[in-house]
Amino acid sequence: MKLYQSRVLHNLDQFRCNPGYNLNLMRDHEGMFIMWKVLEYFQPKSVLEIGFGCGQTIGLIVDALGDNCKRIVSVDLKHNRTNFENLFPEHCVEFIEIDSKTLQLCEQFDFIFIDGDHSYNGVSADIKTCLPLLHKNSILCMDDYYFDGIDSAIVEHLLTSDFVPFLYSYQQIYFHHKEHSAEDFLDNWLIVNSENFINHSLKNYHGVNVLYGHLHNIMFIKDIEIFKLGLKFFNQ
Repeated sequence: MKLYQSRVLHNLDQFRCNPGYNLNLMRDHEGMFIMWKVLEYFQPKSVLEIGFGCGQTIGLIVDALGDNCKRIVSVDLKHNRTNFENLFPEHCVEFIEIDSKTLQLCEQFDFIFIDGDHSYNGVSADIKTCLPLLHKNSILCMDDYYFDGIDSAIVEHLLTSDFVPFLYSYQQIYFHHKEHSAEDFLDNWLIVNSENFINHSLKNYHGVNVLYGHLHNIMFIKDIEIFKLGLKFFNQ
């Protein structure tokens, strides 16, 4: 499936739950596009999400990976999943309704997305919980990394770990294990498969050069219909 075919993209009104963000969405156009590309390339077979929100992110994951993903776990204090389950009646997501600080899992995941408590203590706890759940080929995505508490937690707990940042956008930053190579994805595949949508440049992130991607057409950012038409025209 391509992003232009995503059920989430064509039902965005059902996922408008955060007035603090562009379009009142947890994922803006840029965030959706770049996350889709990461999922499309790395094809994780197991996913852990911390922070369900309105279900937009987990919906994108279900659409992007389809039957190739064998296990999806979403953790939140409460999942308001009526809209999600109406759109994805066939989903195989396991919903765990607890405070993520008390999460205890003994398995590892190919892709982990952290978007829970945005305080320093909350994010620190989530990172500490999730690091043992990652393996050398896992991808970790941190949402809203520019928030002070999240930024401080990343610097203290992630940049001193075996996981290093390799890609970021306005809203998300992605990490992989230092023994895992993302060179083909960054230097070849991503550029070829996003050239009509994303500008790429190297930027310094706390002393590390990381590829920064952002939508280069202002209409893609402001107008969802133009964005969807562009995706369909370029088969994205």
